[in-house]
Amino acid sequence: MHDPILQLLVQIAVILLVARVVGWLMHYIGQPRVVGEMLGGIILGPSVLGLINHGAWLAVLFPAHRGSDPYPYLNVLSQVGVVLFMFLVGLELDIKLLRNRGRALVMTGLASVLGPLIVGLALGVTLYHEFRGPSGSRLVFAMFIGVAMCITAFPVLARMINERNLHHSYVGTFSLACGALNDVAGWCLLALVIAISTSAGITGHGGSNPLFSAIMTLLWTAVFGAFMLLVMPRVLRGLQSLYERRGYLSRDTLALILFLLLASSAVTQWIGIQAIFGAFLLGLAMPAEGKFVRHIADKLEDFILLFLLPIFFAYTGLRTSIGLLDNTHLWGICALVVLAATASKVLFSSLGGRFAGLNWRDAGILGSLMNARGLVELIVLNIGLSLHVCRR
Repeated sequence: MHDPILQLLVQIAVILLVARVVGWLMHYIGQPRVVGEMLGGIILGPSVLGLINHGAWLAVLFPAHRGSDPYPYLNVLSQVGVVLFMFLVGLELDIKLLRNRGRALVMTGLASVLGPLIVGLALGVTLYHEFRGPSGSRLVFAMFIGVAMCITAFPVLARMINERNLHHSYVGTFSLACGALNDVAGWCLLALVIAISTSAGITGHGGSNPLFSAIMTLLWTAVFGAFMLLVMPRVLRGLQSLYERRGYLSRDTLALILFLLLASSAVTQWIGIQAIFGAFLLGLAMPAEGKFVRHIADKLEDFILLFLLPIFFAYTGLRTSIGLLDNTHLWGICALVVLAATASKVLFSSLGGRFAGLNWRDAGILGSLMNARGLVELIVLNIGLSLHVCRR
């Protein structure tokens, strides 16, 4: 197919079909549909479809573009979908359940970051000689592995909580808040690692100080977060009052909300902690009383969940190739890394939740939810590849 529009339409149609079929199969056996959507993405990628007829079908259906991103159109759609979805998550999150739990939240969030980070650093030091890149020091390599292991895939976590209707429960709300804190800390760590890897000493490359870069990321995150949660709700209550006077959500009001959503996402992307957090913060800032937020969610929910999110998971699967593990040695290392990442995340998150006052059952649920993985880890590792810190 030489027509890019036709090709994109066919790709999306196939993605939606496979996502619904595999999602239904997962639901039939008692698993979340999101698991089926992720598996559907892997099926459509080089790991399964790429093995059929020597990859001819994959090359016809999903031809890779030259450059850093082989699927730029799907990437853009998937990122827009995740941004809109995180707005929905913040919109439906009952933050009142977390009142007077700030200390417990920080304790649990830090435990879920520091434990896997330390395990990842140890693994990175051990695997350095086998997977090091041409320009990566042992410290930078180990820090990249550690950051990849400590970050939770916040969009995947939110999708699972949303599908299981846990966002109205305390453990679900607590898990989302921990996931948000976890990822903010992870992206700040990543900013520090990138700054170190591109610097020529403490003064850094081009005169930038790596420690100063990380501090500024944290500072801007705190300032913008305070603005969104303390100032923005007063602005949004005016839109709620307008809705209540009219009795319906006008297109102009919805367009203004979407504008604020995109502007907030652009700010957090500029800060360096991903656009999804800006969307999530705007959702949290929306007034929770009345039918206003429910009406907004009804307008957006089906299109996001049924159309855009499957594209996000398909894009992830297209960039995942299990076939690169082509011998028992690599499979053994893969098993070790997966076991270490899973066990450390579950263990430290559960212990943090237990010390924060959760019972063992809810602490175990928290640990399992915080172990959600996905495209975020791939982003971190792809950055490591692009900086030649590690090799394929």
